[in-house]
Amino acid sequence: MESAAENENEDSALDDSGINSSRRSSTSSKSGKLTSPGKSREKKRKLESENVALEDGEFKKGKPSNSLDSDTAKSSPEVMSRSGRKIKPKRFADFEGNKSESPEKNDTEDLSEEMKEDFIVFEVNDEKIEIPLKLNRPSSIDQKNINDWDIMVCKYAMTLKKRLEAGETLPISIEKHMDEWTKEKLKTFEAVQEDREQKIAQLKVETQLLDIDTRIKSSLSLNKADPDKCLQLMDEVLELNINALMLKKHPEVVETVKKMRKYVGNTTQWSMTDEQLLAFNSKASMIRSKAEHVYNKFKSMFLVPNGKSFWEIFAKELDAFNKKTENMSMEAVFSMVHEPE
Repeated sequence: MESAAENENEDSALDDSGINSSRRSSTSSKSGKLTSPGKSREKKRKLESENVALEDGEFKKGKPSNSLDSDTAKSSPEVMSRSGRKIKPKRFADFEGNKSESPEKNDTEDLSEEMKEDFIVFEVNDEKIEIPLKLNRPSSIDQKNINDWDIMVCKYAMTLKKRLEAGETLPISIEKHMDEWTKEKLKTFEAVQEDREQKIAQLKVETQLLDIDTRIKSSLSLNKADPDKCLQLMDEVLELNINALMLKKHPEVVETVKKMRKYVGNTTQWSMTDEQLLAFNSKASMIRSKAEHVYNKFKSMFLVPNGKSFWEIFAKELDAFNKKTENMSMEAVFSMVHEPE
């Protein structure tokens, strides 16, 4: 009897434990904090399948299509240069505002292909025609000027090509025509280049002259003078290739030299010993003498009649120069290398 009671009590205890477990499981399931392993695995598989589907969809959506490239290739016509070479179109031209349809090039870019060749070759009525580009090409100038020459010749050759294609005929051969044309242009071209080189050289001298003038004034400061430096700078002025136009453009240089002809320094304000004062006075005398020499150099650039001073004539010339250039910009005046008319 006791054994049966004990078994009955154990069964009752198991039942109570099972109820309690079921209740805990049910409560936990309702709260969402815990889930059964079977349901967890099923939910995980479902999420993975959804993620795979989503990734496949995104990949397919983002995959670039070849239809645009093929449409662009079909709609882009072949472009040929004037010398007969095929020009490759830019990729994605449709996204750049159709720039290929209306290219904006400067003259050098536009003629770059032709400038590489010795001839421009084309056909008129099935006849092959060659326009030479390298006849009488100057060789004694720098690369930039050579490029300018090549551009000029190439432009003319392209114009001649259009004339011949339109049916015009020449009384002489094309080669002889280009030979005569380039020889004539070479005279003007060389004259222009020579004038340019002369202008650059003259402006360099003017720059040196103005720099020396500034340094001379600094060497004769009222606070402290450097007479040796001043004498050295005046020697540099004597070596420069100066002309009358430079002095009229920069009259302050003449005025500086004019004042130095009477230079005595600021010795009353300087603390100097008798020996130092004697040495400085000797240098000041040398400055006055050399200034007179420089002043006479300036004077030789003008026609000074008897009985007239150089300063008087220079002032008159300067007044006439200012009247001729009064309507010109400062930049135009300073870049001038010839007397104004």
